[in-house]
Amino acid sequence: MVREQLSSQEFLLLFYNALSHLSNENFKSLIEEFALLKTLPKKELFQSETHPNLYGNGAYGNSIK
Repeated sequence: MVREQLSSQEFLLLFYNALSHLSNENFKSLIEEFALLKTLPKKELFQSETHPNLYGNGAYGNSIK
C-alpha cells in the first residue's frame, strides 16, 4: 500500500538513500525483503545499466529459488 503512494522521484531517493553511508544499516535489507523497488522506473536511475545491480533481485520482486 505504501509503494502505491510513492512518486518515481521518491523511489529514487529511497534507492540511493539506502546505499548511502548515512543510512540505517538495515534499510537496504528491508528494501530487498519487502520488494520496495518493484515499481521503480529503472530508466530514471543515474546509470540505468549498472545501478540496478546494487540491490539483490528481491528488491525488485524477483526471487531466485
